[in-house]
Formats: sequence, C-alpha cells, structure tokens
Amino acid sequence: MNEGMFPGPATSMDDMIKCGVCRKTLQEPKTLLCQHTFCAHCMEERGGGGGERFVECPHCQEITPLVSAAGIDGLNTSFVIENLLEINRKFNETEQKINKETEQEEEKGREREKEQLMETTSRPGEKGGGDSEGKINKYIINETSHSITSDLNYPWGVARSANGGTIVAEWGGDRVTMVTGSKRFYFGSEEKEGARSIIKPRGVAVDRDKVLVTSSNKITVYSEEGRLIRSSKGKRNIELAFPSGLGVHPLNGLVYVTDSDNHRILVLSSNLEYVKKFGTADSKRGTTSLPWDLDFDREGLVYVADSNSRILKYSPDGRFMSSFEIKEDKMKRPSSLSIRNDVIHVTELHGNRVRVFDKEGVYISCYEGRDELSLNGSCGVCADSSHLIISDCWNNRIISISNNH
Repeated sequence: MNEGMFPGPATSMDDMIKCGVCRKTLQEPKTLLCQHTFCAHCMEERGGGGGERFVECPHCQEITPLVSAAGIDGLNTSFVIENLLEINRKFNETEQKINKETEQEEEKGREREKEQLMETTSRPGEKGGGDSEGKINKYIINETSHSITSDLNYPWGVARSANGGTIVAEWGGDRVTMVTGSKRFYFGSEEKEGARSIIKPRGVAVDRDKVLVTSSNKITVYSEEGRLIRSSKGKRNIELAFPSGLGVHPLNGLVYVTDSDNHRILVLSSNLEYVKKFGTADSKRGTTSLPWDLDFDREGLVYVADSNSRILKYSPDGRFMSSFEIKEDKMKRPSSLSIRNDVIHVTELHGNRVRVFDKEGVYISCYEGRDELSLNGSCGVCADSSHLIISDCWNNRIISISNNH
C-alpha cells in the first residue's frame, strides 16, 4: 500500500477512505503536499482554520502552505480518494437495497450452506466441480502454480493480448500496461491537447490487434502498439455514466459495454457507433442494477455480472433469457466476470476471492489466497486455456495461477 497517500497500513477499501484523524469515512477530503489525505474539518480543527497560513500533517508533520485565501478549502482534492468514495457509495446503495429485500429464511439457508461448505470442502489437487454430495473444491493460490506482477497502480480490468501478454487497466495510474514476461509497455497516459487520453481506466478488452478501454465516461480504442485509434467521446446517442466492463462479441464483432450508472448494457459497432441498448429500467424482464462486467460463452450468449449478486444471461440481440442468483454464501459485490469453456469466473471486490460456476449457476469452486498472497480488492479476472489472471487491486499487483477449468 502506498503509505504516502494513505496514512497507516490500509488493509481494505474501507481503510483507504477513512480519515487518519477522526477514523471516519472522509468528508470533503483534502490532500496535503505530502499526499496524505484528511477531512477538511479535521484539518481546520488542528489549526488550519484559524487564520494560519500553513497546516501541519498529523501523520508525517510536513508543512503545507495555505496559499489560497480560502485556506483549507483551497487545497486540492485527491482524485483517487474521490473515486474510491464514489465506488463505495454506489456499492453501499446497492447493498442496502439487497439487505432490505433479503428475507430471514434466506439468511438461515445461507448459514446452513456455509456450515456444509466448511464440512465438505476438499483440498487442492482433487477433481474439480461439485459432486453428487454437493462438495465444493477450494483452490488456495499459494498451494498452486502461480506468478506475480507487482508495482502496479491499482490494477482493475485484465485481458490477454493476441501475443500472449497480459493487458492491465491501471485505474490509479491513468494508463494501460502491457506485460510480456519481464517487459512492460505503457500507453494511454500521453497528453492530448492538455488532457490525458485515459483517466481512471476500469475495463479492458482485446479485438484481434486492438485494445479497448473504458474510462471516465468514454471508450477508447488503441492499437497493440499503443497508438490512439478512436474514442466514443462526442458520438451520438452515447452518454456513458461510469462504464466498467466491456467485450467484443466473438460472432458478430459488436462491442458490448456495461454502462453501470445508467443501469444498462450498451451495444456499439466496431467504430463505436450506437447500435442498441438492453437491460434498462423499462425492460419487462432482465433489468440490470449497476452492472459491472460481462462476457460471452461459446454460443455467443451474453452473461452480465450484476450488483444484485446475480448473473443475467441474454441473447446477442439483448433478449433476456435467464438469470441465477447467488444465494449460498451471498456474493460480496461482484466486480468482474470471465468465461472459458463455458465455465464462469466471478471476482468479488469485498469477498477477496474468485468464485467459479457452470452455465446454470451451479457452484463449482473458488480461488482464494492466504498469507502473503491474500487477495485485497479482487477487481478483475481473465481466464484463458491455461491460466486465471486476477487483479489484486489494493495490493497493486496481478496474480496468474494455473487454471484447471
């Protein structure tokens, strides 16, 4: 964790958005020259609001001059912290809605399933998949063949490139990173007319020799060499609000996007022109609620990870087909989804694990880490023929493990 930004060791997103003075969720966060962030009112109470022309950092004691007549209010705000607070707010709203709709009997059922899981969990190396007795395999990362790519800046979405490299959306670094062995190549952080072409990227997808990225309410397309090709900015009928996941359909070549804050799936042409939308609030069936990611099976069906702890399935033209809700050990904020050989891998941002299901929603297994390989903010996942790649966001790294599915 970057101690220069967050005072004290932060072990979760909740810790990152707490003020180091009052230990409550940050209110009007202000960032000092030392890059530590605190509530504005906490800084005022510690001497920044009484006419002084400087404020001392409570964490490192470095002095920050108050050059603006507005005093503390004139300090800059950490955009990383603001984004974390916004993500936390969205998740909390959805979680509160889910909790209100949860019945007491379902809670008892989940507890019974947890007890059964603890009694029947098998060890790594045993045959994958649930058996007739309902056993579930749990794969512990540090007991499985793995590799780690560290020193990333809050990695979110991950994808495999055509040449076998790993493409990472570095949400905290405002860039996309291509990792091939020990080599790294960066793009998206260049200045274009005074502004970066990518700000807070989240989703990333590959279309042959092109890389598609979601960020700050737009979609950007690059070549694999990092050359900017096109952007959705200014396109008619495309008003994105916190777009997250995206993918290129394997059969029709169209681009599907989870337009999270608009609670819909947006379908675009390869030139990023509007085609259609589905899963909207006016849909009779299959309405989405803060969808975060999507992927396709071998038949071209579209699977969407929804914040209501469920996976929704649609035809390529957006017709709702079915869904399955994760009732057992209720999923904790699904953030990413990847399908390989019709096996569904879903990351949980707060559950710090990857859970594996078949196409009908039958729970097969889960991947977890422990000790030095414990996951902390599992934001993205990508499954290929031999590996499962997980973005361990708050630990600033990605982990690649052997994929037995």
